[in-house]
Amino acid sequence: MDGKTHDGWPVRSVIPDNPPLADLVGSIQEGLEANFASVAVTIEQSPDLREKPFYLASPGLSGNTRIADVGSPKFAEPAPDMSKEYDLLSVAQTVGMSARQGVVIGASAAPIHHLGTNAEYMPNVLYEGLEGVSAKKLTNLSRYSKIDDSGSVVVEQIANDVTAFALLANLFTADGFPGPLVHVRVKGRKGQLGFSDSIRDGLKGGFGSRLISMGGVFAMSNGRANLHTMAHSVDQPFKGEVKHPWLRWFNGEAPLVGLTVFHSGDDRGCQLRGEHTHCFSIDGDGLGGHFNGDVDATRETVEYEAWLNTADIVYRIDAPML
Repeated sequence: MDGKTHDGWPVRSVIPDNPPLADLVGSIQEGLEANFASVAVTIEQSPDLREKPFYLASPGLSGNTRIADVGSPKFAEPAPDMSKEYDLLSVAQTVGMSARQGVVIGASAAPIHHLGTNAEYMPNVLYEGLEGVSAKKLTNLSRYSKIDDSGSVVVEQIANDVTAFALLANLFTADGFPGPLVHVRVKGRKGQLGFSDSIRDGLKGGFGSRLISMGGVFAMSNGRANLHTMAHSVDQPFKGEVKHPWLRWFNGEAPLVGLTVFHSGDDRGCQLRGEHTHCFSIDGDGLGGHFNGDVDATRETVEYEAWLNTADIVYRIDAPML
């Protein structure tokens, strides 16, 4: 389906070729076993994901699942395109979420127009009573990671009533109810692929070009992750490593919470981003940002636990012109 959102952005939807969750277990297991020493993949009823160590805004990730791929990294270079301002509740409306309640999680660029600076964003919002692009009740646990004037990484929670974002996003949405999910537990990375890419590799091996689209949450309970965040400008000072004029790289210690969206197979010309994960720390060092995987120095001790679901429909909103 091709069309436009209510606020004028072009939108296209596709239905992934997801098998039942139980049929994913073997392929995910194989992909992870090639890269991790200890692997367990099961289908289980999800716990209350609002609790430690996951800290989601909703108790679950089931019901009317969707993925929205919004905007593009191209809109961030060579300077942010300030016309690319979006809204999480508008996305919920566009992808046909329930007006009763829904959760939106994932990885995006922060609302530059609100913050006045570039930042990585970790959307984590539960709405109730959706009316157009507003809601009667919001539980907004979204966080953003920015570089402050001293060059330090700062992670803060967004104001509860702010649902805007900018430039790009990869979002997983659902009614937010508990239900059966793919439960993944791994320890000790032995291969080159990281957590999400190992899963994607397993899905590719098991299902080839079939489009499989998934999202969810993971907790990295041990180890150290390589992260980056966007700087406000190329001249901004930074206490860390600079590998790109707009990006500042650093390491963050577990425990970390990751919000992830990924696809395997043929994206049918939708320009879908294959994987996008942002993370934040509540119980640890307080850092967060774009997740680039765990570092080799802690590969033997790294541990992940994830709860994942497939998306019934994928929406591509405001893709760049080819």
